[in-house]
Order: sequence, then structure tokens, then C-alpha cells
Amino acid sequence: DLYLDAAGTTLTYHKAPCAPTDLQARFFLHLFPVDAADLPAEQRPHGFSNRSFDWREHGALLGSVCAALVPLPHYGQGIAHIRTGQFISGQNQLWGVEFPVREASGE
Repeated sequence: DLYLDAAGTTLTYHKAPCAPTDLQARFFLHLFPVDAADLPAEQRPHGFSNRSFDWREHGALLGSVCAALVPLPHYGQGIAHIRTGQFISGQNQLWGVEFPVREASGE
């Protein structure tokens, strides 16, 4: 399960039951700001910020429950959508989801 706090500043990953093997694959996290100009110059051609991470950077395993809290950057007009999941380098994606956060105003 994924939870985005109301302020849009933290993305929480939660899984129960969870086993250590669930946490071995790297997590990808792509943030698409409403205004791509908010991205650093080297990321603008891709249109998103790559915030991929290993579980140990943001998460904990407590019994059979795992959770990770990932702080999100502030973009002037906010985040339009998020793409996240897990992958093994050189292999297929294990799971993935993309969801809207804020609609662009079109201005």
C-alpha cells in the first residue's frame, strides 16, 4: 500500500505481511512536477526526478510489517504524478504503479 500525506511531503510504503525477501529489490520512485522547469537542468529532458532507493535507506521491518517513509521535494506548483515500484536491475519490473497527485492548471 502507498500513502501520500495531505501536504504531499511524504510518501509511505506499507506492506503486511512482509518478509525480508520482499525488500531485497530496489525501489524506483519517479516524481513528475507540474512544471518541469522546477527540475534540475540534468533531469528536465526526462521530465521527472529519479528518487530510486534501497529499502534500508527509508524503511524498517517490524515483525511481519514493513514500512518506509520517503520525504518528497517541494516543487513550486507541486507534483503532477508519481510512478513507483520495484525492480531488479537487468530484469523485469516486479511491480509498479503510477498515480496522479495534482492536475496541471493549464496556465
